[in-house]
Amino acid sequence: MKGIYITKEGKKEIEDKIVELETNIKQFKSIMPTYDTVASNTQLFVFKEILSSATILPVENNMSYVKSYDFVDEFDIEYPNGVIIQPTNK
Repeated sequence: MKGIYITKEGKKEIEDKIVELETNIKQFKSIMPTYDTVASNTQLFVFKEILSSATILPVENNMSYVKSYDFVDEFDIEYPNGVIIQPTNK
């Protein structure tokens, strides 16, 4: 998978969801050994696949800060994989 970009916060949310799913699977399996975990395991697989291939990008709240770079090289050093710029509220 390519072209998936998430923030550190997004990564943390996915990691938390993985822990939650793994815990739920263990709990259901202990109560009902015949519990079918296909759906939960599919979700786990998808979340883990996203994390393994996603690019984590920093977030900037100030577009003028990003525009302040004089040279493309400086920007590439600071943000080699890119940056997410939050829209300003008007």
